[in-house]
Amino acid sequence: MKKKTDWYFAALLILEIGLLCASVYIRAMGYPKPVAGFCIGLGGWAVILSVPKLFTLRAAATNPEYRRRKRIEETDERNLAVQRRAKAKGFDAMGIIFGLIMMIYVLINPDLIVTLLLAIGYLAVYGVQIYYLDKYSKEM
Repeated sequence: MKKKTDWYFAALLILEIGLLCASVYIRAMGYPKPVAGFCIGLGGWAVILSVPKLFTLRAAATNPEYRRRKRIEETDERNLAVQRRAKAKGFDAMGIIFGLIMMIYVLINPDLIVTLLLAIGYLAVYGVQIYYLDKYSKEM
């Protein structure tokens, strides 16, 4: 495993700790809750991204059999097909759930900007899908 990768995920973990401390400080200074919540959310993202990867890198560094098995799993065509299929099902479910959340937001009548941001995000996701569908269909 590359040491550069180890440092990247360790830096993300340090970023999370810093964001957690910053959120406590921000709340103590009297700033609004959303600012502190944003720091905690960003820090949570960093933890979810870094901690499992650090454990995997550590296990691969100390156990050559695990490293060999992991490399086979990552390059096996059957596993790749299963991952792609699961991702496609997740995307389909996300579209339905995202649409339902948009409908609920419209019914509870929040600020217009919240509804517009949600709608723009929904359309952007499907715009990216259409772009790559067109791109990959031209390549094949």
